[in-house]
Amino acid sequence: MFGRVVRYLLLVVATAALGQVPAQAQQDLLRFYGRLDLGVRVGLQRSLIWVNTFPAIADGNISPRTITAIREYQRRLGRPETGLLRPDELDRLLADAARVRGGVGYRTLRDNATGTMIGLPSALISSAEPVRRGTRFRSPAGDIDLVTMNVPTGERSLQQHYEMTLRSRPPAHYKVFRGNWFVIAGSEQSGRSYYVRMHDSGSSLRGFAISYDPALTSILGPVVSAMSSDFKPYADGPSVAEAQSDLASLRGSMAALPSPPSQNLQPLPPVDAPSPAPAAAPAGVGGPSEPIRESISTGTGFLVSAQGHFLTNAHVVSNCSAIGIGVFGAARLIDADQTNDLALLKVEARVPASPISFAARSPAIGEEIIALGFPLQDILGNGINMTRGDVSALAGIGGDSRFIQITAAVQQGNSGGPLLDRSGRLVGVVTSKLNATRVAQVSGDIPQSVNFAIRSELAELFLRRHGLSASLAANDAPRREPVEIVASTQEAVQQVACIKR
Repeated sequence: MFGRVVRYLLLVVATAALGQVPAQAQQDLLRFYGRLDLGVRVGLQRSLIWVNTFPAIADGNISPRTITAIREYQRRLGRPETGLLRPDELDRLLADAARVRGGVGYRTLRDNATGTMIGLPSALISSAEPVRRGTRFRSPAGDIDLVTMNVPTGERSLQQHYEMTLRSRPPAHYKVFRGNWFVIAGSEQSGRSYYVRMHDSGSSLRGFAISYDPALTSILGPVVSAMSSDFKPYADGPSVAEAQSDLASLRGSMAALPSPPSQNLQPLPPVDAPSPAPAAAPAGVGGPSEPIRESISTGTGFLVSAQGHFLTNAHVVSNCSAIGIGVFGAARLIDADQTNDLALLKVEARVPASPISFAARSPAIGEEIIALGFPLQDILGNGINMTRGDVSALAGIGGDSRFIQITAAVQQGNSGGPLLDRSGRLVGVVTSKLNATRVAQVSGDIPQSVNFAIRSELAELFLRRHGLSASLAANDAPRREPVEIVASTQEAVQQVACIKR
């Protein structure tokens, strides 16, 4: 419904000449969007939530925050940031939102244990079990933990529950307390991200708390915003978004808008976004179903084009149901070369970084190199990691010339990361390390620092097959200190999260 109505309205929107600058244009935009039907406004905000530019409640109240979210999406598309969506931009927005929502299997369902209505990323959840005051939903590896709650007000007040939550889950980076509800979000001492929403419903406090591995932020950020919008303290009552809607402004009518000057803009390429089949709920919630087997793994990827293409290992994104890249959200797998362990991904976001430059020549034995990546995130945290070493051989196991051997330490999670020379140029893609335990069992000796990277020449050829030209750095590029190399490239190097069902 939203798609059909809003397409008609955006034909009118596309005729508005509001592309100029600040103050007056902002007010014109707010007036225009405020006159749209509530369902259209809510649908627009919900789509912006799913593309991760609007981390707020989809209540239909159009404020500067909504306009900023629209402009951010236009920026990602490389379009003028007018705040006024063209029809083809809207089509892309709807398709992108549907793809992300379908990828996590998002749906709302009634939680019988608490009498609430809750949003659930059912493709990521495999189990539901009763707890003392609600229901616990979990992913198989525990990367996602969601609990619904129904606490009698005779046991504690909303204010007391708010203060107790702040004490038990420090530190909070966001907190808000309103008469009959509160929200707290932050990071646990373990490093996991969390979000808590509770409402005073008279006889009880009703809400939910979700915590998850920070590596999943790009995927779960939109999910949490959608959950917060859709939560109903009573399953037959209004959702949070409905309760916060500005009902007084719902009867506006469309106003005639002036025709714009012609714009020399290239149309966006089409996006295939078939409607996903409804996802099944976990067993014991809303009816029986088969549990979904799901796991989450992470690797590293790096930017290779100004259009948002990232390169990583094929094994990092093998059999993924959904892929996320750093802070840029969902990514699309374009192709994977299993033979050379390379994969090409693309994000729709406009990445504010320069692509990694490739070296024009192969490295020499003894040449210093730097490996960047996100190893052992459950132990080392969520930041980029740098290790140094040397090129120790120009071939892999059995003289395989596709690889170079390096001494830089790499671990699980480094896969797909860039291997750079001391000028910051790409000379390889980190792919594997020798299994020290197995070698020791055979040879009786433990190998030290035997790791491998795919030659950059193979990565360059892989890109060419897809119409992409690698950025080649000059042969005489100056030598730089590691701190300079990391500072200039770290925005282009991102964690890759793979969800498998």
